[in-house]
Amino acid sequence: MPQCLRQPKPSKPARPAAVSGALDPLGATIGLANDLAQFAVQQAFNSYCEKFEGPVDAAFHAEFDHEGTVWWKYDVTLAGKLTMRFAKTARGGKAIAFTGQIEGNATSFKLWEDAVAITPKLRRNVLFRQSFAPPAIPPKALGAAEEAGTLARMGTPGYFRIPVEGEIIGEKVTLNILPALNDFSDVVKGRAFYVFFEPVVPIPYFSQIEFPIQKAHFILSRGMLEKSEYTIVANKAAKASEIKRPFTRNWKSEKGDIRITWNVNVRACNPKCP
Repeated sequence: MPQCLRQPKPSKPARPAAVSGALDPLGATIGLANDLAQFAVQQAFNSYCEKFEGPVDAAFHAEFDHEGTVWWKYDVTLAGKLTMRFAKTARGGKAIAFTGQIEGNATSFKLWEDAVAITPKLRRNVLFRQSFAPPAIPPKALGAAEEAGTLARMGTPGYFRIPVEGEIIGEKVTLNILPALNDFSDVVKGRAFYVFFEPVVPIPYFSQIEFPIQKAHFILSRGMLEKSEYTIVANKAAKASEIKRPFTRNWKSEKGDIRITWNVNVRACNPKCP
């Protein structure tokens, strides 16, 4: 198998970096060392391999009802890069195999909940309530995260790396999403804190509720489907070949009490997108 078609192996994250602003010096140093170590490999890649590369962004919305009343909803936005690598020796007209990945970060988590809507009698006892969404990398900080290198980036909130593979036949591209190498950790979840007060027993009661968040692999594999197809077109102005496709999907449970919306945009170019 050509080196450019080999999928990377799962890696452990480096020291976590800051959520916003500049990354910490140690994380940046680790990233720089990692990038320098890969420089020679990149030169070899350029000699033997070609690639399509470009942005992938996704917006995911889910909401949940109880007896007709919305009690929980959340949103996730993703920003990443699709890379599809194939051998330079591949010939047109025949099936050209490629491998690659979608790598990126969650750029936003939003959470709203009203858990007491499930047990309305408790509402009169709520003294305090506060919900918290997981941390994410703001869009303005993505550039700094990428410059820090892959290993350092793995320590950032909501990082994901999802392998892909497929083939190119003429102008048609078929892309398959494989199981994730890296995805949101289990600590990426929403939380709500409640303080209840019962007048009969004047002692406050504290409660914490955790809300699961779907991972990047679920969002992308359902949003753009595990197997998707594209058409290569010529971008004459940029002197590049390009694939580009938006995906929109709506789903609801049989009872209608769970509703999910996906919006995913995929673009990749060879040699690069303008």
